[in-house]
Amino acid sequence: MKLFAMSLRVQLFLVVAIVALPAAGIIMFSGFQQRRAAISESYEEARKVAEGIAAEQDSLVSAAEQLLVTLAQLPDVRQRDSVRVERLLADVLRFSPQYLNIFIADPAGKMWGSAVPLNNRFSVADRRYFINAISTGRFSSGEHIIGRIFKQPTMSFGYPFKTPTREYGGVIALNFNLDYCRRMFERAKLPEGSSYILTDHRGIIIQSALNPGQYIGTPERPEIMKIMRNGAERGTFMAPGLDGVPRFFGYRKLFLPGESTSYMYVRVGIPVETVVSESTHAIIANLIVLTAFLALALAAGWIVGEHSIIGRVSALQAASRRLAAGDLDVRVATVVEGGELGELARSFDDMAMQLAAREEKQRAAEEALRRRESNYREIFNATKDALFVHEGETGRIVEVNRAAEEMFQYTAEELIQLSVQDLSFGKRPSARDEAMRLMGRASGGEPQCFEWISVRKDGSRFYSEVVLSATAIGGRGRVLAVVRDITERKHVEEDLRLKNFTIENFADCVYWVSSDGHIWEVNETACSTLGYRYSDLIGRHVSEIDNEVSSSRWEQYWEDMRVAGSKNLAAFHRRKDGSVFPVEVAANYFRYNDREYVCAIARDMTSHRQAEEEKKRLLEQLNQSQKLESIGRLAGGIAHDFNNLLTPIIGYADILRGRFREGSSEGQQMERMLLAAHKAKKLVQQLLGFGRKQILEMKALDLNQVISSFHDILRRTIREDIEIRMLLTQDHCGIRADRNQLEQIIMNLAVNAQDAISGHGTITFETAPVLIDEEYARQHPGMVPGEYVMLAVTDNGCGMDEETVKNVFEPFFTTKGHGTGLGLATVYGLVKQHGGSIWTYSEPGRGTVFKIFFPLVAEKVLEADAPARDGTRRGGKGCTVLLVEDNEMVRQLANEILLMQGFNVLLAENPLQALEIAADRMVDLLVTDVVMPHMNGPELHTRLLEVHPALPVLYMSGHTDSVIVHHGVLKEGVSFIHKPFTVHDLLQKVENVIS
Repeated sequence: MKLFAMSLRVQLFLVVAIVALPAAGIIMFSGFQQRRAAISESYEEARKVAEGIAAEQDSLVSAAEQLLVTLAQLPDVRQRDSVRVERLLADVLRFSPQYLNIFIADPAGKMWGSAVPLNNRFSVADRRYFINAISTGRFSSGEHIIGRIFKQPTMSFGYPFKTPTREYGGVIALNFNLDYCRRMFERAKLPEGSSYILTDHRGIIIQSALNPGQYIGTPERPEIMKIMRNGAERGTFMAPGLDGVPRFFGYRKLFLPGESTSYMYVRVGIPVETVVSESTHAIIANLIVLTAFLALALAAGWIVGEHSIIGRVSALQAASRRLAAGDLDVRVATVVEGGELGELARSFDDMAMQLAAREEKQRAAEEALRRRESNYREIFNATKDALFVHEGETGRIVEVNRAAEEMFQYTAEELIQLSVQDLSFGKRPSARDEAMRLMGRASGGEPQCFEWISVRKDGSRFYSEVVLSATAIGGRGRVLAVVRDITERKHVEEDLRLKNFTIENFADCVYWVSSDGHIWEVNETACSTLGYRYSDLIGRHVSEIDNEVSSSRWEQYWEDMRVAGSKNLAAFHRRKDGSVFPVEVAANYFRYNDREYVCAIARDMTSHRQAEEEKKRLLEQLNQSQKLESIGRLAGGIAHDFNNLLTPIIGYADILRGRFREGSSEGQQMERMLLAAHKAKKLVQQLLGFGRKQILEMKALDLNQVISSFHDILRRTIREDIEIRMLLTQDHCGIRADRNQLEQIIMNLAVNAQDAISGHGTITFETAPVLIDEEYARQHPGMVPGEYVMLAVTDNGCGMDEETVKNVFEPFFTTKGHGTGLGLATVYGLVKQHGGSIWTYSEPGRGTVFKIFFPLVAEKVLEADAPARDGTRRGGKGCTVLLVEDNEMVRQLANEILLMQGFNVLLAENPLQALEIAADRMVDLLVTDVVMPHMNGPELHTRLLEVHPALPVLYMSGHTDSVIVHHGVLKEGVSFIHKPFTVHDLLQKVENVIS
């Protein structure tokens, strides 16, 4: 109450003071608000500029990676064609001003290709991007360096590439021109004194807006690097800059996929003084003006009356209410004029105008945001790849672009209602789970790139490449999916893999040869055939694998192929170990992209040549067999006539010999005649033997017993200075054979071995069971796989050369100068007739071995020794023999022999006559020829059995192909005597049949 009791002037003074206080408060509040807003805007502006530089850097690095990956796949790069590569790099650099240089280094770091011509080939082995690229096999970043070519700061990136052998061939790298950062910074139009700094992973300054010559290449302030290293991927802070001036900073870290360390830090700073000075000056100025006018108001208050104060205060109050209600257009300076209240009114108007300016600035910012959103939308829909915006947690599709609608054949509204599973090929929920796992990685800041099989609305599938990355849209975390249709690329890749697979797995050698005759590409078959590694074969001259192709001759080949387009030839190629093998070469001339080369396909003809030689050998053996068969047929054809002629000669000579006294001249003459006749008989038997026309009486025999029992005869036949060795196996050696012919085989081989030994020597008989496999049978025509008994006869005589071995089984072939030349031919024929095989091996001066293979039989064998006979002969009295023979001389001889022995003989010239004679007479024995007119011997015997049941029969024949034998083997149970025969032979056979 005492306050209101004061004088009016005092109260006016207090009123003026009280009225001035809100104005002062508003001025202070507005100033500090302005300062905070300016600081916030400065942070945001610095951050946006840093983000812009980082985004530009990311885009450039991504493009650089794609460029290096593409270059790494080029054949010229993989094959290190420096001329073509440098021309290509120069073309790329001409259209890529963002790069200072693009170059390639080998695995040792030595540069061999550069877009910028080099006087010296520098080594980059010490550079970080080279070391990391080689060690990790990925796209790698470098660090601040002073380029050795341009002598200016740069940042480099490298990507390793592989040779066609899948080994690292070196690194493709490029240097960035970092001036783009300066241009972006200048476009930002930041306050004076603002700066930006790029540092590498070590904190070395790469670019600086302030004093670049002073700071580039120097370390960043440690406290600033600590803040950025330990901070988030992006952020803001305030600290003194390199020049000691405090600044508001915004920064951003840059990473490469697969690298845990940031390869670059982008920092943008705005001076603190510049930001806060305006608001500070405004506060100070307003306070000064307020103070001055407050003093005037106080002075005027003493003068001006109460009537001038209340109205003005009311006007100010009304204006304050309108301002508080949001009316920023309210003004009171025109209503309240003069004095402190007038100043207060103007201050009020200034405050309102500042608030209005802030409102206008906010509206402008919102308009700029809308424009950016519109630009984003245009870019979003303009890209050719399908873009999907997903919720990071659920994977729900939030937004799509027009390319997504075209690619998947859905409308945008339909796509937003679908899930990832609906657009993917795969069983539920496998595809969705895999997609959510990849989205989770992308949301965590780890971009994902993978191939996927997508499904269109019509159900058709296509290959796609998907890139997932985290982004923020409208302040919300999202996952951006970029989907690219790579179906055509996959088909091209598959076709390329198929072509490469076909060539690499081609059964023939494939060579690509340049015009100078050097090999620049081969397939795997060529490497394995020649015995070279791929890297050793590339670059060699064709003369190194083909002795006949010299450098001068290659030039002639080249010209011929250029004219004709192709050339086929036979040649011999040389392997790495020096061995030579035959080939057939089909060479074709090609011209592609101004490059001339020859593609030659060489086929190894070794197996073909061997097959031809084997075919020739088999044909020779076949011709040999056919020749022997022809001679055998000839021998069989004439044997019957010879035997019919020899039969009466031997028979009558044998009868006459018994009529002369032993030792008389007549008796000796008969002996010599019989000897000559028996030699003729033996010659006929030999002819039949090698021609396989002998009639064999096959029985199961033990080959060891036959050889053992024949040893004494061999010992008496072979010279005493030749040792006979028996190496007989203890195993079962059962075979089916004719004992007499088997002994003939053994004797002929023994005599042949004796003739080959001059002086002392050894003949060895060896037996063993053997198993013949398919390979051995294939190499020895006529044999079939199975179990055999081998008989080997070996001597250490003079041996035979290759030509003699080829003809050793030829009939009438001999190297002895004596004999008939039928011994081994007979052995060959008899072995074949027994179903066996015979082969020989010999070397001059080292002896000969004959190996005979008889089929093994499991049946019980007979004893080798023939049963002994007492030599007595029964008479023929009381026995009637019906003798049927169409040859008169043979018929009369047999008749006389049988009559001499006391038999009653009924003679018949043919079977019809025999049937008439036997119709009404008793017959005890039928002796008949086999081959006769009207009917043969067995047919006659069959007819006689109707009249004389159980009538025994003895067949006579000089034929080899008669009805009583099968494949040269006498039928079981048949009694037979071969013409010509002796008196003893005939009587013995007759007695055996009757008994």
